[in-house]
Amino acid sequence: MINVLSTLSVLAQISVRIIDEGDQPLSFNGNNVSFGYVEDNCIYIILSKVGKKYIPFTDPFIFDGKQFNYFSTDNKGSKSEDIKIYRKFPFFAWNKDRMYKIVDSKFEESNTIDFSHPEMLYHICDTSKVCYNELMVQNKQKYRYVRYKVRENAFLELAELHFYQDRQEVKPVNIVACEPYNANDDEFKLANCFDYAPLTYFLSKKEGQELIFDFGSEVLINKILCIPRNDDNFIRPGDTYELFYWGKDKKWISLGKQKAKGVYLQYKDVPRNALLFLHNETRGKEEEVFFLRDGEQYFVNSLPID
Repeated sequence: MINVLSTLSVLAQISVRIIDEGDQPLSFNGNNVSFGYVEDNCIYIILSKVGKKYIPFTDPFIFDGKQFNYFSTDNKGSKSEDIKIYRKFPFFAWNKDRMYKIVDSKFEESNTIDFSHPEMLYHICDTSKVCYNELMVQNKQKYRYVRYKVRENAFLELAELHFYQDRQEVKPVNIVACEPYNANDDEFKLANCFDYAPLTYFLSKKEGQELIFDFGSEVLINKILCIPRNDDNFIRPGDTYELFYWGKDKKWISLGKQKAKGVYLQYKDVPRNALLFLHNETRGKEEEVFFLRDGEQYFVNSLPID
């Protein structure tokens, strides 16, 4: 079962810090207890210490600077909703910047390696919400060469890139590649784009670069798997996850396990306004509590401030 102190993340850690570190933590007045220097717009839970153990004393809540806004701990019932989950950890700005680097990049086709008469295969026009981008292509013409080119003010930075013809991956016989960021460091090598490991990546030395793929003969590309550099905390197809919510008994209650079939998990009858926690049983350590509002996931770093 999930351990409260290890998975309530900011909630439990902040509570333990206030109690343990002697920062003038407690003020007693009858039945009231006061905490000083408490940051607003964070998620908290109050713990009591029984012997050497910390026991949840309250339900989790958001402190907005003026009042406590408690999460619902109702069991599944009339106040429930169907949800989609895309991540298990906050989406930080540096990670968004990596995702943004593929915006306005283009896939072009040609039957000559100089691309004197290129045909547009796919144009990535917007920042993706997920890292696993299956680009479906309406293509009726076969070509031998495919070129991937980023915009002029962006480095070419990719975790994975694969091409498919009728659900079968087609692999190039040769690649004309731009210079990597550091040719002596395997962290940036081109082979990282084809190892099916989304945490490895290729990074170009200069901006506005391109890769040219030679398939040896004409192929009909109808799908591209394009994964920008990322933290691998999006939902990963094939991995097994378990979703929990914080319940009335002051403990995590499982909403069931799922093996991801795509880029999001869909759960039904989830308690509305509940504090949630998603655990990946297959891999990884970075996981944090979150809640949903209007269908969007919110972690501590992205709390909506009214």
